[in-house]
Amino acid sequence: MFTLLYLHGFNSGPGSKKARQTREWLKKNAPNINFICPQLSPYAKEALIQIEKIVNKYIDSISLLGSSMGGFLGTYLVEKYSIKGAFVNPAVNPSRGLSNYIGQNRNYLSDETWVF
Repeated sequence: MFTLLYLHGFNSGPGSKKARQTREWLKKNAPNINFICPQLSPYAKEALIQIEKIVNKYIDSISLLGSSMGGFLGTYLVEKYSIKGAFVNPAVNPSRGLSNYIGQNRNYLSDETWVF
């Protein structure tokens, strides 16, 4: 079975509109695709560890789909693992915009608070 790993954007999650719509479309139109969209850590290093565990588990049959920060991380992973990926509006230089998030943050989907 083919696996599609969706990497959500910064401070988002599997409940985002894009992730839900993708999940629903695949369920209806391509039910043979294993869709995975984990809640990624807001910290890039931790998120990469999470993602790489999944990539290694499905390495022979995985592609990545991501947006924003998920696209940034995905770009790194497609190069590292020689896998395919498609990224919508990937963060090209995330350090430029992330300064606005220094301090306490709240995930708009889960209401979880965390410090950046």
